[in-house]
Amino acid sequence: MNLPELLILSRDLHVELGEISGTCCVCGNKTETGHRINFSGNFTNWDILQFGDCICEKCNILFQDQIYRRSSWIATVDEFKTGKARELITFLENPAYPFAMYLTWSGKKQGYLYLIDAVNESEYVTIGFDYDIYSFSIPDFIDYYNEVKSLLVQNVIKTELLTGNFRFKTFEKLGRKKIEELEQRKKVRLWQLAIKLA
Repeated sequence: MNLPELLILSRDLHVELGEISGTCCVCGNKTETGHRINFSGNFTNWDILQFGDCICEKCNILFQDQIYRRSSWIATVDEFKTGKARELITFLENPAYPFAMYLTWSGKKQGYLYLIDAVNESEYVTIGFDYDIYSFSIPDFIDYYNEVKSLLVQNVIKTELLTGNFRFKTFEKLGRKKIEELEQRKKVRLWQLAIKLA
């Protein structure tokens, strides 16, 4: 199952058949009922697309509704849910498989197109965050996420966690060993994601 197929199920969408035979420039699949490639002048994600001469009937749904670009969302077979990225991330504590997740701050990017083949069916997942793709084990993320939330409650600032530059007050509170451990994590992408979303 790919992303368009999951979205069709989760949103109970009607698939409009086209009249073009060819290869889809989004998913790369062959189709007999594709649509003409007709992106607006504002479309800037040509680098995400594959070589193809049409958009298949399933991928066409990705361009019929701006909700995929403008919102953070989770799609499962039974539900399509939008919300704030910080709210949706809690879905990972008890996920329903299969699912796809796209998070955005700006709502102006079409990074969800990177998720065409990223429907998650196990605890090792791939999610999109604007133009970034994160692949990770859910338990690893949950551990980092809970630790970040705990540190924030102790008045550690996110900037300190992201940069590894800690205030003296934080150093006194956490101690040398913990500070050294946190400094080592500053370049770990999953740690950075947990900080952004906490």
